[in-house]
Amino acid sequence: IRVLRNGVVFDTPFLDIRSRVGTVGEGGLLSLAFPANYASSGHFYVFYTDLSGASVISRFVRSSTSPFLADETSEKQLLSIVPPGPHHKGGTIAFSPIDGFLYVGLGDGDDRPSARDPNSLLGKMLRLDVSGGATSEYAIPSNNPFAGDDGVRDEIWAFGFRNPFRCSFARVTGALWIGDVAAAGREEIDFEEAG
Repeated sequence: IRVLRNGVVFDTPFLDIRSRVGTVGEGGLLSLAFPANYASSGHFYVFYTDLSGASVISRFVRSSTSPFLADETSEKQLLSIVPPGPHHKGGTIAFSPIDGFLYVGLGDGDDRPSARDPNSLLGKMLRLDVSGGATSEYAIPSNNPFAGDDGVRDEIWAFGFRNPFRCSFARVTGALWIGDVAAAGREEIDFEEAG
């Protein structure tokens, strides 16, 4: 991850985790997200596939000596999910401008039934509260649709996706647009209103 400032790309990367990132199939460094309080907290989040093919969501901390460097040793893995195949990893993490929670798009990992499996995080949009600080992994927002004792993973915000590869929030309304990759010439765009 490099810094671009005033049209100049810095020589030293902001974060270099190439030795941890696997690029088999649709793997790689998939997404980067900064929370609204990044200026004060220094925390940011990265979605990548590791050398074993697992989908990893991690928190890093900005360097204490430079605002243009991350502390590569500060990684705290929040989630590590091993999909059954090398494709359909998903690809976006993003913070909602309305509720401040981290949304994670995970593909079905080449296993279509997992998108409907209430005990699998594959083929889902997750909604996580990562505001707990550097030592916390994440919490479940109390108003997640499946929070509680209902037999569905509490992290799940929406399910039934094949590969929610890209998503974007509308800044004013907080609505979420999700690009779900399909097959054989068909794609899907999902619109989810805030709340």
